[in-house]
Amino acid sequence: MLSFLLCTNMLTFSTFRCCCVVLTRQVGLDRIVVFEFHTGYKLICEFYSAGNMILTNDQNIIIGLLRVHDFNEEDKIRVG
Repeated sequence: MLSFLLCTNMLTFSTFRCCCVVLTRQVGLDRIVVFEFHTGYKLICEFYSAGNMILTNDQNIIIGLLRVHDFNEEDKIRVG
């Protein structure tokens, strides 16, 4: 799946060839795991039924998503 993220966002696998994971953590009791690389990139994996993978840079700006949802005026978004 990581290769899919890299291909769809014009990043090359060579960007992550020498990356070392420096921290792996679970967010609370949720089914979310964050992998932090020494370069500052983070790979956030959501293990829900339709989960997602989110790639962020060192400033937590999203640079890649596995699943994208287009919202319209009728969609309702809630926290929690």
